[in-house]
Parts: sequence; structure tokens; C-alpha cells
Amino acid sequence: MQNIFREHGYRLCLFTTDDIAEYESACVREVLADKYAGMFLVTSQPNNSTLLEEIRSSNTTHTVFLDRAPAISCVDFVGMDTKNLISDIISNLSGNAPLSCAVITGSLEYSSEKNFLNAILSNVPTIQQDYIIETSGRKDSAFLSAFNLLQAPVPPQIVFASTSLIAEGISKALDFRRNPEDIKHLICLSGNHWSSHTQKNTEYIFTDYMSVVNQAVSLMLESIDEGIFHTPVSYSIEMHMDHTFDKKSIQLFNDSKNIVPERTFPAEPAKSRDVLRVLMLDNLTVNSIKALLPAFTHKYSVDVEFTKLPYDRLYSAINKEASNNYYDLFCVDLPWVSELANKGVIENITPRLQTDKHILDLFTPQIMHDFTGYEGEYYGIPYFYCAQLLFYRKDLFENLTCRSMFYEKYKTDLQPPKTWVEYNAIAEFFTKKYNPDSPVTYGTTLGSRIANAGVCEFFPRLWAYNGTLFENNRFQLNSPAAVMALEDLKPARMGWAIGNAPIIAFVRRFRMKDGSVMTNPGVNNPDIVAPIGDIDERVNVLRFDREGAESIVVVNFGNHPDTVGGNKISGDWPTLMRHSFEKAIDNVKCMMFNGVQGDVNHVNVHPTGGYLNDTFNDFDDVSRGYGHTRFMGRVVAAGVMQVFDKVCYVDVDNIRSKKVTIKVPSNMPTPEQIPEAHRINDLHLAGKDSELPYKGMMLTTVVAEAGRMVKLEHGPEAFEMELTAIAIGNLVMIGLPGEPFTGIGRALKEAKGWDLVLPSCLTNGSEGYFPMQDAYDEGGYEARSSRFAAGVAEFLVKEGTKLLDSMR
Repeated sequence: MQNIFREHGYRLCLFTTDDIAEYESACVREVLADKYAGMFLVTSQPNNSTLLEEIRSSNTTHTVFLDRAPAISCVDFVGMDTKNLISDIISNLSGNAPLSCAVITGSLEYSSEKNFLNAILSNVPTIQQDYIIETSGRKDSAFLSAFNLLQAPVPPQIVFASTSLIAEGISKALDFRRNPEDIKHLICLSGNHWSSHTQKNTEYIFTDYMSVVNQAVSLMLESIDEGIFHTPVSYSIEMHMDHTFDKKSIQLFNDSKNIVPERTFPAEPAKSRDVLRVLMLDNLTVNSIKALLPAFTHKYSVDVEFTKLPYDRLYSAINKEASNNYYDLFCVDLPWVSELANKGVIENITPRLQTDKHILDLFTPQIMHDFTGYEGEYYGIPYFYCAQLLFYRKDLFENLTCRSMFYEKYKTDLQPPKTWVEYNAIAEFFTKKYNPDSPVTYGTTLGSRIANAGVCEFFPRLWAYNGTLFENNRFQLNSPAAVMALEDLKPARMGWAIGNAPIIAFVRRFRMKDGSVMTNPGVNNPDIVAPIGDIDERVNVLRFDREGAESIVVVNFGNHPDTVGGNKISGDWPTLMRHSFEKAIDNVKCMMFNGVQGDVNHVNVHPTGGYLNDTFNDFDDVSRGYGHTRFMGRVVAAGVMQVFDKVCYVDVDNIRSKKVTIKVPSNMPTPEQIPEAHRINDLHLAGKDSELPYKGMMLTTVVAEAGRMVKLEHGPEAFEMELTAIAIGNLVMIGLPGEPFTGIGRALKEAKGWDLVLPSCLTNGSEGYFPMQDAYDEGGYEARSSRFAAGVAEFLVKEGTKLLDSMR
């Protein structure tokens, strides 16, 4: 073809698209835009009316369609008519004997594939429907189809492949035959004349494709010469046998080393056998399982009755099992496990697994838990794993203009997303509504037209928020986590600022006149000399504005939520802060992360004016009261409102999270301390605190210290704990699993390289107090009750800073 066009003064360019519709459309439009004289097109989208109309309406580029006819009229097309060729092949193969045939084709959307199938059916109308298989046209798809044919009770004797690529996949599957008699002939049409046997196990019937090419070239030159006066023509070149086809020569499968020997079993005396009824999803996995049945049946003398149902009918059938009790085994989808276990439809097999522990050894604990677990018990065995795949346009991610625009906007490289935040940012970048320079209209597509696909889009977001489908045996799709998962699909932007909340946080450790250190010594105690430590009145604020939804505000401020008093459950000042803020600002939701607060609380030991309004003196000489709790909530809410409208908005291109496990030495007692510790602890447990010579907070401190010594009398020498961090862009939250002193928080907030650090206490654990080194030397409730040895605070600062540094 190239030589012919060179003789006529034309240069030939080749575009390959691997049957990817988007690539083909881009190439076609490039050709039309550059006003090529002509275009030969083997289309992968014969029904794309928009593209086809663009091609037909071109006044400068003449197009000849090859092999695959487009679904429009008045265009030039050259294809093959293989009806007589296939008739000759089948006649030579069969003589007068009936044939057992299968046909494996590519997409029947293509006229070439459809004509191939129709030609075979016109000669062998008795082919059963299961033996007519449409594939994607790739080798892997053909391999799976052929492999499943081999599992049929009576495999076909002859397989027709529509292309050489499909024949390669089939030939590979034939290497796994158990019986040399399974599938005797593989017949493939081919335009390749390099060898009469280019692929083992295959007989190639060569087509006269050069006639098609010559006709197409002639038609193209004619259309170019005639210009707008050209009348489109459709040619179908009739194919005939180009060599003698001797059926005796097609003994293709005599290479015994490529055949897996059929497994045989010794004969057994006739006897009645049990039947195992199995309900399965109708997919390729069923065929693989069927291939294993002969060995199973022989070993256990059990016949297996299979029922296959599509996905929606499978779910309905399983739900009826509570009353029908017909099937012995069935496969369930992952989201159904908790529901079916709750209904009693599927059996708890935990006792059996405890007996046969070797089964559990076959799986990692997380796989068993995630696939078959419900409330700590097992309800099945994983047998089929699947993974969601994220498809993306590689050409767009490699486009230099797109990469440059993305970097300018987000200050990071354009690459496939690893988090939902990155996913949403990239989707927005490639959506014209938000980025007019985007080369495509939409940045993402959700597979929600099919209900099952929509669920698969939703579940990863639900689980990202630690959401579950069932809670307390009730369906909880409207749980906060589920709602947040749905709202996560909204575009958003983030801003941050630092407010201030004065006169509500106070150091609670004081040096007394006798030289001791006391926690919460009481209001107006005359023996107080001076406070020990500093407070941090900063209010860290994160603001997330979501399109078409309420803004979310995250607040980070440190103080003990121990203000209400009494013995009832309360959200204390953090809850009242949220209520105050959400009432004051429209369309917002507020979340509170308590900061470091181990050595600060709400108690003003030297109150003036009306500071003690709405308070009472509690059992430990601490002033408490609901009214004061409300006051604290309003002060923190005011600190948020100070900066709410003036946050600094920043670009967020990723979210990272990390946790580390550290080992901290324990605060074990000395042998000399043990007897007195037991005496105090025993009196306290017996309700005889009055026999101890202490009152108020000092009593609380002594009792807590004794309890700590008794618990650690025999160790352990160290404790493990987890530090957790989540970075959003250049802001980071770090969680500590206990009650850290303010000095820890101040040090972590100064970690280099971050715009804002938000320390959070009691995160994923309640390990007690983390006092500074000086507190152990000075004494006081926190250090005397802490189960961690002196130096814990400084160690946490070191390890926390190391964690933050690793995430930059």
C-alpha cells in the first residue's frame, strides 16, 4: 500500500489505537483537523454516530472503512465475504457426518465478526448456544473462554477462531487438556502468509487480504480524484480456498508433552451417594470449581448439584434459605455477610474452625475477618477475591499542558490519586465547570447506572470513615459515617486560622508554702505560692467549605472536659461549644478535637468579680457547674468566630496518614513502697477512705498512686502505645493516646515544615497522664498516678516530632 501511494505522490502515516475508542476518536479528529487527503479506518466504534457523522461530513479528508462496516450509509467500505470459504472448510472437515463445533469471536459489534459467525451458523445450524462465545478479542479473554470449553461434559470437536490473536489464546488453553480427545481441530482465518503453521495446535486458513487492500487503495485514489463528486461504494470481496484442504492432514494435537494426562480413579462398588446442593454466582469461577469435582467426588463419595444464578437473583434465593433450607452451600457477596449472619441464614462455623485450625492457617487473619467475620465469629471461607481497579486516562496524565496547569494550581505533580482527597482534586481539575481549560468535559465518572456498581463506588468511601452497614443488629445506612461518605463526593476547599480563648484555662499544679506540689489545691487556698507551668489559649481552626453543602469546622483547643460535675454522662464544654457555634453561624457543622490538657483545667484558684457564678464546690475542692460549662463553650466558640471569616485558604493535593508504635518504660514501684501501697489500696476498695489521713485532692492523689503501684508490682517494665498522624496538605493532626502536659503540645506545634500542627489527646487510647520530667521531681497527682516512668513527655516529643518529619 505504501509503495502504491508513493508512486502517486502521497505519504502514508500509521495510527494504532488498540481498539480503545478514546484513542481512535482523538486520532480521527487529528487527521480531520490536519486535513489529510485520505484515511483508511478499521474502526473500534462502528456505532458512534457522532464520530461517524464528523467523518462523513468532512469535505477534505476522504475515508475508506476497512473490515468493520460503520452503522451509517453513504460511505466507502471494503470488507470480506467469507461465507463460501467457511462452507468449503466445513464441507472438507465433515463430509456427511454431523459436526460438534464451537465458535469464539471478538466483539459482535463488528461486522467482520458477525459475518464470520453467521457464515458458520448457516453451515452448522445445530451449534448449541453455550458454544457460541463472544470475547473482547484479546488473548487472555480467548484463553478463559477456551479453558471453560474444556470443562464441558462433552467438549466440542472443532473450534473456529475469528482472528489469529484469539487463536493464540485458545491454543494456550489447549495445553491444559486432560484428554487428548478434547477438541481435535482449531481453525482460524488469517491474512498472514508467513507460515502455514504459525501457531502450534492451529490450522490457519489464509484469506486473500491483498485483494481487499488493492480494492481499498483503488477506491481511495478514485475518491480523491473525484472529490465532492465521488459516489460512495461498498465492496465485499468474496473469499475462496487458496489451497487444497485435506482433513486427514489436520492431526494437530499429537504433541503428547503438551497434554495434561486425564486423572483416573479406581472403580468403586455401586452404592447410594449423598448429594451436596450448591448455589453459586453465574460466572467463570463456577467452571473452575467444576473442574475440581471429579477428585472431590471420588474422595468423599458425594455428588454435587450446581445451581447458577445471576447476581440479583442469587441474593433473593439466599434470603429465602431461612425457610427453605434447600442448599447446603452458597456463595455470598462481602456486603451480605453481616445481614445474613444476623438473620441466621448462614451458619457460624467458628467452632469447626477451632477444631480444624489448619484451615485458619491458610488465610491471613485480616482476610478471614474482612471477608467472613461478623461480631468476632466466622461465617464462611473466602474462595474468590476481587479488587476494585481505578482506570485513568494515561494520555491526559502525560500531557505536558495538563501537567503544567496542575502543578501551577496545586504545586505538586499530576499523578494517579492515592487518597480520596487527591481523587476529588484531580476530578475537579479535569471538569470544565471548575477548570475551563480542561481538555475534557468531566473529570470522573461514577458507575452508578447499574445498582451494584453504584454500591461499589459508595462502600470505599463509607469504610474510609469507619462506617458499617449494621449497628446493634439494625441497618444503619443513614449513620453519620454513611452520610459523610456520600457528602464526600462534593468538591471542597480548606482554610485554617488560629483564634484565642482567654480566661477559661488555668494551670492546675501549684507550689505550696510547705514546699510541696499540689494539683487543684482549692479555690482561694491561702497556702498557694505560685502555679507551675504554662497555659496555651490558642484555638486551632480548620474550615472545609463544600459545594452545595454545609461547611465543616474542626476545632482544636486543650482543656479538661471535667466541668459539669456530678455523676451523670455529659458532653461537657466541647459539646456546648459546638452548639453555640452552630447556632451563631449558618450552614456549618462543628467537630471538636481536644488538645493537650494534662496539667490544665477550668479552675481559677483566685477568682474575682462574678467568676464563680453558676458553680458549686465539689468533693475535691474544685468549683464546677453546668453554667460555667456553658460559659467555657461560648468562649471557645467565640475564639473560632474570631477567625472563621478570615481563614487562610490553601490548596490540598493529598491526605497522608501514619501511625507508629513506641515502647515507653513503666513507673514500677520499689519493693519498699509495696506494703504501704497495698494498705491504702485495700482500704480504698473497702470503702474506708475516711481511715486515711488525707482530704480532697490529696486523698485522690494518694489513692491513685497506691493503685498504680499495686497494678505495676510485677511489671511490665514497659508499655507499647501508638502515635497517630493525619496530614491534610501542609497541615497535620497528631494524636496521643493519653493526657499530655501542655509542654508536649507546645513542642509539637513548633515542628518544622508545617503550616499548622494540631495535637490531640486521648486519641485511640486512654493511657493516663504524660507529665514533664520536672513534674516527677516536684510531685503532684499526675506524676504520682502515671504508670509511665519519668521522661515520658520528652520521649513523646522526640518520637512525635520524628513521626511528623517522616510525613512531610
